[in-house]
Formats: sequence, C-alpha cells, structure tokens
Amino acid sequence: MSAAREWVPHHGGPNPFHDPDQPDREEPDIMIRYRNGRVFGPIQPASRRWAAWTVRPGRSDWDIVAWRLA
Repeated sequence: MSAAREWVPHHGGPNPFHDPDQPDREEPDIMIRYRNGRVFGPIQPASRRWAAWTVRPGRSDWDIVAWRLA
C-alpha cells in the first residue's frame, strides 16, 4: 500500500481538508473509519461531521477516528 493510501488518525477536530481562505477549493474523495470500525467512502470530506460528538466525548461509536485518500 502506498503512503498516500495509509490511514491517518483523526482526533475529533475540524475537517482537515477545509481551508477558510479557499472555501471553493475542491476536496479529494476519501474513505473514513468510525470508532465502531465501519468504513465509508469514497465520500467528500464536507459531507461528514468531523468534530467529536459531545454527548459522550471520545466514546461515540460514530466519531471519525481515521481517514485516507480513496
């Protein structure tokens, strides 16, 4: 597997592809992995909630825990 296709950890922060200085910039298609182990994609990063769910911080099954390029 190439380095570009390896999983990148995500710790509940904002969308790593969003650039407020270039809001119309096209984002790459990615795969995401949730805490519960489910993998979805390819998707556009802006279509998902990147911030951790505050009801149970660090424990929600639907927190995004990793992403990789599709």
